[in-house]
Amino acid sequence: MDEMGLFKLKITILAVLCVILGTFAVVFEVQFFSTVEKYTDIAQKLDTLHQQYNDATSMTKMLEANLTETNERFVQQTAMNINISEENAKLKAEIRDLQRAQLCTDGWEYFRGSFYYFSSDNTNLDEGRAACVAMGGDLVIIESAEEMDFLSLQLRILKENGYYIGLTDGQVEGSWRWMDNTALKDPKFWGRNQPDNYALPGWDKTVGKDCVIISDYRWYNIPCNRVFKRICERKLACINGSMVSEYSAGGGGFASFPRVQVSAGFSASS
Repeated sequence: MDEMGLFKLKITILAVLCVILGTFAVVFEVQFFSTVEKYTDIAQKLDTLHQQYNDATSMTKMLEANLTETNERFVQQTAMNINISEENAKLKAEIRDLQRAQLCTDGWEYFRGSFYYFSSDNTNLDEGRAACVAMGGDLVIIESAEEMDFLSLQLRILKENGYYIGLTDGQVEGSWRWMDNTALKDPKFWGRNQPDNYALPGWDKTVGKDCVIISDYRWYNIPCNRVFKRICERKLACINGSMVSEYSAGGGGFASFPRVQVSAGFSASS
């Protein structure tokens, strides 16, 4: 082969190599851009998934917070329901007692399981207490601030003051006890500077101030021979439409308590 033929052969081989190289370059470029597009698409999908994950995490936290709040509300509502049920039971019991009171009482006022009578006549302590006992009760025993509020409200309605209550230190001076022989626990209702032994003008200074009246929402000790109105209290059972003391009906009413002896008898003075 002459030199010209050899040159043409070289040129031809070079051209073929260039074509092959160009083809490889095109294929590589296509593959490269395809890979870049795939990577970009994957990166976008990863960003989307990451955002969805963040959103799901936020939603989970919000749901957890809502669940916690719901649980707290459920606990609160359960407690409220229990309280409401208890209050309903108390109200039903009071309604039953009130209905019983309406059927069985005349001139008595009802409050939380007891009936109260506010007398219109004035007597000394012994006579007033005997009248309460004859009516199935005894002089009132005040056991709570709510009961004191009730009694004071009734006195304001009646526009009256000065009623005997069932408190005395007739057994031991300075040891104040109720008519059921229980000790006075809360002295907060005493009037100013009460109790005392000061005798008002006209009072017998030899008679101790062993009894108590309620006046203007306060207690004042007085001699037991002074005449005042009285507040009687009794707990009742209603049998066949008739009012019977719980003691008489087989319960544990006032008559079952040991009695306090207030005085050995004296005449009232006005």
